[in-house]
Amino acid sequence: MIRVRVISARGSTPRDAGAEMFVGPASVEGTIGGGQLEYMAIDRARQMLAAGEAEAGMDIPLGPEIGQCCGGRVVLHLDRQGPTPEDHPDVLVFGAGHVGRALALALHPLPVDATLIDSRPEELAQTAPGISTKLTPLPEAEIRAARPGSAVVILTHDHALDFLLAAEALSRGNLSYVGMIGSATKRAQFTRFVRAKGIDPAPLICPIGAGFTHDKRPAVIAAFTAAELITRLTAASSLKKIPMQQLIRGRVLDFHADPHDTADNHRYIQDGAILIEDGKILAVDDYTALAREGLVEIDHRPHLILPGFIDTHIHFPQVQVIASWGAQLLDWLNTYTFPEEERFNQQGHAPAMADAFLNLLTGHGTTTAVAFCSVHPESAEALFSAAHARNMAMVAGKVMMDRNAPDAVLDTPQRGYDDSKALIARWHGTGRQRYAITPRFAITSTPEQMAMAGQLVREHPDCHVQTHLSENLEEIDFTLSLYPQARDYLDIYETHGLLSDRLLLGHSIHLRPREIARMAETGSRAVFCPTSNLFLGSGLFDEGGLRAAGVVSGIATDVGGGTSYSMLQTLNEGYKILQLRGQKLTPLSAFHWITRGNALALGMEDRIGTLAPGSMADLVVLDSRATPAMALRMERAETLEQELFILQIMGDDRSVAQTYVAGQAMKTAV
Repeated sequence: MIRVRVISARGSTPRDAGAEMFVGPASVEGTIGGGQLEYMAIDRARQMLAAGEAEAGMDIPLGPEIGQCCGGRVVLHLDRQGPTPEDHPDVLVFGAGHVGRALALALHPLPVDATLIDSRPEELAQTAPGISTKLTPLPEAEIRAARPGSAVVILTHDHALDFLLAAEALSRGNLSYVGMIGSATKRAQFTRFVRAKGIDPAPLICPIGAGFTHDKRPAVIAAFTAAELITRLTAASSLKKIPMQQLIRGRVLDFHADPHDTADNHRYIQDGAILIEDGKILAVDDYTALAREGLVEIDHRPHLILPGFIDTHIHFPQVQVIASWGAQLLDWLNTYTFPEEERFNQQGHAPAMADAFLNLLTGHGTTTAVAFCSVHPESAEALFSAAHARNMAMVAGKVMMDRNAPDAVLDTPQRGYDDSKALIARWHGTGRQRYAITPRFAITSTPEQMAMAGQLVREHPDCHVQTHLSENLEEIDFTLSLYPQARDYLDIYETHGLLSDRLLLGHSIHLRPREIARMAETGSRAVFCPTSNLFLGSGLFDEGGLRAAGVVSGIATDVGGGTSYSMLQTLNEGYKILQLRGQKLTPLSAFHWITRGNALALGMEDRIGTLAPGSMADLVVLDSRATPAMALRMERAETLEQELFILQIMGDDRSVAQTYVAGQAMKTAV
């Protein structure tokens, strides 16, 4: 199939930049506007399919020469979706025992070139017909000779050989997947073995098959492992960027300082441009300084272009309970949240919701989120897989909770630790994915589980930690009744070693002076969730008081208690809450907060929330005239700050003209 995308649209055109369609040998999905333009694109796409071409470009004037009268000009990029036979990645399966033979059989119809490798001819002789096999006394030599991007699965009859092969594979550093059959105990032994050799064990997948089944039947293990392999290999394939530069033009705005601290806080370029190559920003400057002949341009004038929005607290499993009528926090959790999260243990549910969730985020201009998953490791696996496939920066973790909820959404202290440990090994630092150790909150975790969370923090100090603090007065009373020795709510987290500048404390509304002082001393972050706090009647966040005390705050949607995925609507409600507090949220401070400010709260300001050269091109394009009411109001706007305030109060997903993740347009024009 060939994807046809509008890269640039100038003048009068049937579709804007970002529109796309998919062309197969006998089918077409989507549209780039119909007419002769679309006919020419379909014809060229089918020529590519017949010739095996990978990509092409078309620059089409929409004038009389092609029988159209629009008068504009459209630049198209055509690229093949899905691998050609020569693109199939190699999968080397070591060990022709029961599981190895079952895995080779499961991989046979899939778009990979799998080879079953063993030193025992009697085992290879039992392989099903049609399966590629190789008999060798030196299996480690096959790993050394493997193509970059290959996958290696280790299932031999000998633990020592497993360790040798896994160490050889990890030392390559350029394989798409390295997996080894075994248990958490085997992984721990292997970790000690390779660390002594100076090899990083983190990329190893062990146990294989997502670690989500306790079924020991070879066919079941093979099915899970094949699914895991295809997910990884497909994600790696989708991350191959078109090796071309593109220039995104518009009114560019970004921040280099906090508007609370200095008047010199932002950069604004009236006719600006962002030069992007392979998903990264090369330069930001005046358009005339960067424009050149032959460069692909996407013209977003007169819209504003900012770094993509960052949401520092959101619940991925609650996408289908947003806007559920209810009482306050604890009732809402029991009535809606926990029953909904039970569904994430159902086959196929988490991947479907992950795609919908990420589409909603990017549709609202958000390019990075800090997400709570359900207790089921499948939910985190699905979210990370979907985000990785899009090259989208995500911070997430499966919740740890072992009491005060239905059995279907509970783990145990040990299982919560083991599942989190496996997910950290699999996903933390994979591409743009980061793991957050996630004890949901003190009410749903026993002291034993909180201790396990603290152990994870000590073992993985570079992971984020997320939980909830002092959202609701009833919640605080219940929490302190469960931990009678605690000085206050924060002390529970402090006692178990969770406080640091990587800790995100959702809500943080009803804080005592000691808690505020300790948050400032340890660098622990508060997270303001305005739409949720109003919807659930939780209270009014004291941003000014916390800032004066030295506490850094993020701002977030908190969907599904929050009522909108839009960071613009989050600013709208945040402005009103701070008004009730006698505090102000100026337009520049607001947009700093949802870009660079939230990146600072995460300690990721060098990677997200910025337009600095070398950073990934995560961008949001904002239309301040997106609705008739906004357009009417904009007629009286005289300054950039006034325009930003209109977006802050009246904006939503309709104001997001386009969202880019690593330079790729994510929102299709309509």
